Amino acid sequence: MELSQTYSKNYLIVAKYIKEYHATPVNTNVDPFITDLSYDPQFYRKIRCSVTKTLSEVESRTIIVKYQQGKSTYELAWEFGCHRATISRVLKDNGIEATNQCAKKKVLAEMIMQMYSEWYKP
Repeated sequence: MELSQTYSKNYLIVAKYIKEYHATPVNTNVDPFITDLSYDPQFYRKIRCSVTKTLSEVESRTIIVKYQQGKSTYELAWEFGCHRATISRVLKDNGIEATNQCAKKKVLAEMIMQMYSEWYKP
């Protein structure tokens, strides 16, 4: 690739600055009591990169069965190693409405209290 006329005029000036440029020197004598030497940029980069997990058909069916047996989306997400939104998407794609099971538990507790109060009369 050739330089245009404008850039060719500035080539010598730029080359002069490049030759004179010195990077900041690296001090190899690091005091381990002051500096944390455990930092590994590759490690942190791996943590930040996330990969969307693709669930197989067998895993999807297992999720549906376990959800219908009473497991929450949080528990299933932990078990299958994915986000709870992935579990909700699998349920939604298969026509199952993900409900707030805490609300169900509250209604169930109220029903039990009512039945108990009808059965036990002091």
